[in-house]
Amino acid sequence: SLKMNEQTGDILMRWYNMSQQNTNLAFHSSIPQQYFYKTTILEEESHPVSRDEKGSLDLLIGPCEIVTIGIRK
Repeated sequence: SLKMNEQTGDILMRWYNMSQQNTNLAFHSSIPQQYFYKTTILEEESHPVSRDEKGSLDLLIGPCEIVTIGIRK
């Protein structure tokens, strides 16, 4: 899903791994890295997200796990 945080105006991208196995989430953006962060399901910022030199984000998502990535405005 894609939504805006009502309090901060940040963009939130949320993925859900519906399978019973680990899977990789791959995402690419030209937005500078310092704007990306991981959040809890309650949209509380938890820690920055690292991307490679090409701007790609690659995360391992566990079975039935929900992942939310925020983009600061």
